Amino acid sequence: MSEFFRRFVRPARKQSIFRTERAGASGVGRVFGGLVACLLVTALLSSGRLVSMAERQEFGASRDRWLVTAEAVDAISSRLALDRPAAAVEAALGRDEVESAEVVLGELATTASSTTTTATTAPSPPSTEISLTTTTPPTVATSTTPVTTTPSTTAPPPILGEVSVNAPLRVWAGGDSLGEYVGSELLYKVADPDVSVVELDFGISTGLSRPDYFDWPARFSEVMQREDRPNVVVFMIGGNDDQDLRVDGERVVVGTPEWQAAYRTRVATMMDIAAYPDVQMLWINLPPMRNDRRESISLEINTALAAEAELRPWVQVVDIVDLFTGPDGGYEQFIDDPDGSSTRKARANDGVHITRSASNWVAELVWDAVSTQWRFDFLTPATTAPATTVQPITDPSTTTDDG
Repeated sequence: MSEFFRRFVRPARKQSIFRTERAGASGVGRVFGGLVACLLVTALLSSGRLVSMAERQEFGASRDRWLVTAEAVDAISSRLALDRPAAAVEAALGRDEVESAEVVLGELATTASSTTTTATTAPSPPSTEISLTTTTPPTVATSTTPVTTTPSTTAPPPILGEVSVNAPLRVWAGGDSLGEYVGSELLYKVADPDVSVVELDFGISTGLSRPDYFDWPARFSEVMQREDRPNVVVFMIGGNDDQDLRVDGERVVVGTPEWQAAYRTRVATMMDIAAYPDVQMLWINLPPMRNDRRESISLEINTALAAEAELRPWVQVVDIVDLFTGPDGGYEQFIDDPDGSSTRKARANDGVHITRSASNWVAELVWDAVSTQWRFDFLTPATTAPATTVQPITDPSTTTDDG
């Protein structure tokens, strides 16, 4: 029995252990190899997407390296005809041909703003310009945009129209993720739902720096060319704009005078798209940032906003800098309520975004600004078919009482 065990059972035991170890090692290798193969096939099948992702990265050496690699993969995919399935899907979805959208400026736009995008500008009718900015704009030292000085006035902002249950105010709130909470608070908690309709249109990681990633002027032009264009535009952007620009094919380094001038031109274009006599544009500036580099760029962006808004009576900058400034005069994560009743966490842990509760403060400021230029009628009963336009009103001083 012992001889049988020694000759047959024990060697078989050793052999089974050896085979198990080899099988385990080879199994892991096969799984890893299969995973790598799947990634390579996926990259070849979606090589066009890889190129698009590389192109959207921030300008610099890292982007150049990724772009070279992605273009090499795309070339191999094209040679092997592996990009055809993705191209067929794109064609079926209507994404194979991307037309360059025309940027259409509003009828009040003047030649004071310049833009690198082809734009159609309506003639500007004669009007008395009234500055609606709440603070004195800083002076921009360098700019390629011709600046026309507008005489300041203390006259109250004009009433643009009357809104009611039957003619609700159309509000469009857009921008990057910085203003997303503000728009949500405006929609769900601040704006009166009986006399207003709020549309949210936010794009995460978007900005004015990279129209190749998301073209805000083109998107905004589509909104303002609608038959039911908004009466009030609320816009907040800039959290992702601390990066280089591309102007006429040339790289413009962030923070330089050339960058300031180019960014100010893009701000002016956005403002001019909203240039209509019955439209109020409220542009929320940027709060203090925790990171010194971001803070420096934010100050330049805020300067551009204030300078361009001063030239345009339909634009008002909603200044939130003081609201989010701490006792030491800079960034602070925990801020006292506007009424001083308590201290809240006002900024997210990333040092950039505003918390939802603090966004409510900004939404309240926005609605206060809206209320200065629109007359709300809460007494007229609703009809069965509410109107879709805001009814213009006549200045009482120009009417006569004929009974």
